[in-house]
Amino acid sequence: NGLGDIVCGSDWQADRLCWWENPGPAGGDWPCRVIAHTGLTQLHDTLVVHNLKGDGRTYIAFTNQLGADGTTVWCIPIPEDPYQEWPELEAMATRRRVANPASERGYQP
Repeated sequence: NGLGDIVCGSDWQADRLCWWENPGPAGGDWPCRVIAHTGLTQLHDTLVVHNLKGDGRTYIAFTNQLGADGTTVWCIPIPEDPYQEWPELEAMATRRRVANPASERGYQP
């Protein structure tokens, strides 16, 4: 509808990516709509990318927190009707392990 919405993943307790729909100028609650369940928890690093796969579609890309088997990079195309099921969740890369540069330098928060 042209309003800015929020897409956010779950913390360590769940495996879902959600779309929080902007209620508009009237205000009120932001309805939470589940986009996908991944089977892995701590979803983050979420961004919207147009033409990610060269097919002219717009995708939401995100990762899960580094787990025992590494990080998974996910993508899902935004359907023409986002109020319907979003069935095309895809794991683009699995078992990714990239060192945190801050920890390599001995960074202490």
